[in-house]
Amino acid sequence: MTAPGAVFTVGVWQDSGVLGDVAANMAIISRATAQASRRGVHLLVFPECFLTGYYNRDRVDQVARRIDRNTFAALRDLARSNATAILVGYYEIQRSGLYNSALLVGADGAILANYRKRALYGDWEKSTFLRGSEPVLVELEGVTIAVLVCFDIEFPELARECARKGADLIAVPTSLMEPYGHIARHVIPARAIENQMYIACANRIGAEHELRYVGRSAIHDPQGTALAEAADDSRELLVATVTKSAACDARSEFSYVEEASRILGLNKTIEPR
Repeated sequence: MTAPGAVFTVGVWQDSGVLGDVAANMAIISRATAQASRRGVHLLVFPECFLTGYYNRDRVDQVARRIDRNTFAALRDLARSNATAILVGYYEIQRSGLYNSALLVGADGAILANYRKRALYGDWEKSTFLRGSEPVLVELEGVTIAVLVCFDIEFPELARECARKGADLIAVPTSLMEPYGHIARHVIPARAIENQMYIACANRIGAEHELRYVGRSAIHDPQGTALAEAADDSRELLVATVTKSAACDARSEFSYVEEASRILGLNKTIEPR
């Protein structure tokens, strides 16, 4: 169990990126990480598939092959040189097929985790990507961080799984498009409230083919309050402080997770926070 006094600074980068241009997106990531580092950010979260662009339609395989060892080495060097952890979405190509993934690189340049999106959205995603199967939780600066990608966070079961495993914060790279702005306005704060944890969502702006993204990236506290919130069309860096004590305090009177376990007769052990 980590100390309840742990303090952590999370950043969210809202941007459009450049569809299919890995080099251009790496340049954006480099500038954003340097800016976040100057503001003392421990973890910077980028949107879903930010390295590659999200909706490449018929060019997915072609773009995915541009992610190679040099790309990962550059991300590791970037995190290390700025002493800032990076969570960035990308197309992950394996022999078995493609995944919509998010790579977590530590501030020391170590690859800490690779999360594969489990809730695939719509016909295009389901025909393009394989479904991930495992949750990801990592401890940074004494705070336990879970990763979900976009549509994942719309399922209360997946967020609750993160809570049951001890997460204090869910980091969510996303590509939320019109007409689903209500997800950012209502669903994300509800997930924070019902699990008594922080949620940091990094969304896109602009457009890719017929998709138009709603922006509205935000960092919410365990009461669902927006600690930082972006506009719907601006490139922005959001920064907020996450404290383990706030998450503990939110659950001190009662815990939704524990109460739900009692009500539903669940006997699974809730992992210590």
